[in-house]
Amino acid sequence: MKHLRPVTARRRPPKTPFAGTDPAFGLLVLVLVTLGPLACGGSKETPPEVLSLQRAVSSGDYSIGAGEVAGLDFSAEPRLKMVQTDYERRPSVVLPPGTWSWTGVVPEGAHLQVGASPTGPADLRLTATLHDGTTTEVLGVARSEDPKRPTWLDLGADLAEYAGRRVTLEVEASPAAPA
Repeated sequence: MKHLRPVTARRRPPKTPFAGTDPAFGLLVLVLVTLGPLACGGSKETPPEVLSLQRAVSSGDYSIGAGEVAGLDFSAEPRLKMVQTDYERRPSVVLPPGTWSWTGVVPEGAHLQVGASPTGPADLRLTATLHDGTTTEVLGVARSEDPKRPTWLDLGADLAEYAGRRVTLEVEASPAAPA
């Protein structure tokens, strides 16, 4: 007869808030960036017309330090990794603090969803900005509530008003200035 563990003996996630991260690599983790129509019905797959940061990094569809070139551009080499912060585990693109950008034509029904977490105690600010050639709009800003207890910072923005227009979207993660 097999020995079964009681249901109450389930393993809990490790108490360290950064299990699976590599603090030597950097302070920032970007997560599940999507730029496109929102997926409905709980689908686990990202539709092909949606920009998925994880999919772009895994396929090598990005540049490093290219600037105003169309597509996805990072200031450093990104890494894919599962990251756990505050008992929540997410597939992530790990980068040092800084700015990354995407330049292209915004699809119909576009929505930006981005999350970030420091890989250690830090006061982090996450800012999403959109440039359309004539104006710059700050789409959202998130800041750590308690630098000693890191959590995921999430930003979302409806991009429908920019549909069909060529834009540059920038996401910056940086140490927050003292309040």
